Amino acid sequence: MTQTDFALYEPIDTLKPVDENIWIADGPIVKMAMYGRSIPFPTRMTLVRLPNGDLWCHSPIAMTEGLKAEIDAIGPVRYLISPNKIHYAHIDRWAKLYPEATAWASGGVRERAAQQQIEVRFDADLTDEAPPEWQDDLDQVIFRGSRFMEDSVG
Repeated sequence: MTQTDFALYEPIDTLKPVDENIWIADGPIVKMAMYGRSIPFPTRMTLVRLPNGDLWCHSPIAMTEGLKAEIDAIGPVRYLISPNKIHYAHIDRWAKLYPEATAWASGGVRERAAQQQIEVRFDADLTDEAPPEWQDDLDQVIFRGSRFMEDSVG
């Protein structure tokens, strides 16, 4: 399979409004080691501006200069969310660009990063209950049931 086998949601690397104070950004295809192979996956993040102006970023994608400029224009990045153990690879870069942000780990992500030899620092862990930082604005739950992966959604 090649990157051309996937239809990306163009344009990539730019914020696309979904609703007031909610954006998505589609990123490039990434290759993930799985079942002894390298499997291509499209990437997408969600960005939410909370009522206090802080930005909550679910599953950060690869950062570009243009994307950073767009994000910086709408508010300060404060929360970097790893929703599951396969969506974390760019959090370390974002944490370096936004040192005031808290990086939140989903279940199993630290172990997965270590197995994949991907350096990433997490500051806090996600649970079924949203933390005080966004509990008044976003609900949160961890979807369980798969022996391969759990997913944290807000």
